[in-house]
Amino acid sequence: MKSKFLPLAISIGVLLLGATYLNKSDPGRAPKEQSDEASALQTQGKPAADLDRAFASYNEAIRLNPEDASAYNNRGATYSKLGKYDRAIADYNEAIRLSPQYASAYNNRGATYNNLGKYDQAIADLNEAIRLNTEYVNAYNNRGISYFNLGKHDLALADYNEAIRLNPQHANAYNNRGNTYNNLGKYDRALADLNEAIRLNPEDANAYYNRGFTYNNLGKHDLALADYNEAIRLNPEDADAYNNRGNTYNNLGKYDRALADLNEAIRLNPEDANAYYNRGFTYNNLGKHDLAIPDYNEAILLNPEDADAYNNRGNTYNNLGKYDRALADLNEAIRLNPQHADAYYNRGNTYNNLGKHDLAIADFNEAIRLNPENARAYGNRGFTYDKQGDKQKAIQDLEKAAQLFREQGNMAGYQKAQELLELIRQQ
Repeated sequence: MKSKFLPLAISIGVLLLGATYLNKSDPGRAPKEQSDEASALQTQGKPAADLDRAFASYNEAIRLNPEDASAYNNRGATYSKLGKYDRAIADYNEAIRLSPQYASAYNNRGATYNNLGKYDQAIADLNEAIRLNTEYVNAYNNRGISYFNLGKHDLALADYNEAIRLNPQHANAYNNRGNTYNNLGKYDRALADLNEAIRLNPEDANAYYNRGFTYNNLGKHDLALADYNEAIRLNPEDADAYNNRGNTYNNLGKYDRALADLNEAIRLNPEDANAYYNRGFTYNNLGKHDLAIPDYNEAILLNPEDADAYNNRGNTYNNLGKYDRALADLNEAIRLNPQHADAYYNRGNTYNNLGKHDLAIADFNEAIRLNPENARAYGNRGFTYDKQGDKQKAIQDLEKAAQLFREQGNMAGYQKAQELLELIRQQ
């Protein structure tokens, strides 16, 4: 699921107010599922020599006792942490065959199915782990992740609540519950959980990443920036963190810094459609529309169903005076998402640039129906009515635009609406 920051405006043509561009944040995320090992060995962060010794130890244990279910379970957990999920599954299968009541093996196999995106299979295994051990904290946490990925947020919350009840020091459960609250738009609750996750584990890069996402949704971009800085310090290879820090710089108007971060995000993950999309957005803010177009092209190539990418590319064509191309892109944005208020608004601007004022008004009407708080749509509809000689409707719309701009704290928009009102009244 993609999350969007607040849109920024870029002026185009001779219209009262410019196009609405959208940028995207990669969503908050849960940490990796928790696997259990019967031995004390933990592979996370261990050098290769330690991993080699671990495998040698488990292989030797299996050679000496081919019926040792715990050795298969432990070797599977090591494979899973290395991302070798098929080998991990094979070992968990063997552990369960040897010991059908082995709750840890069900938990670990369920966690691995989560990593493979097989959430229904994960839930079946985690249900069994919990049936065998009703106080199995990690199994509740892992099942919560399964439900989260299936979009069953209420069930996910119930499992995270239980994990936290059983272990109030479970940092990952707080992180995961906070992430779920983010997806439900309950940002204050998300913030409380992520604060606790960080208090319990100050070295968890994911918790800082998720809290940065929360702060951006609360409009606290300086605090978001600090969290993304920490996430990147802890995990310098995290492409998503660079993407989101770049978006935060965009929100702060620091476009050169945004560009540097998005370049790095693309270097680390050249297949991330969002990073190309956001870099195109940044180029638009820098007035480099020719550079924005190739990035939107790449974003659309990687994700052809992204209505926002068509919307932004259409706006960029408007800025370049290529109105027919703009119209084609905005038509596609609306086809992909008929509820896309910004695309109707932007297509209305395009029709005005083409001199098709009746079609422009129809699109502004739809933009306002979908988003009655869209001050720009009222302003540009008023501008269009004035072009058609309907002074009364023009004044009504511009007064409404001025009111909304003032209520929303957009004093530049308010001033522009007032200036145009004064010009129309003097006609």
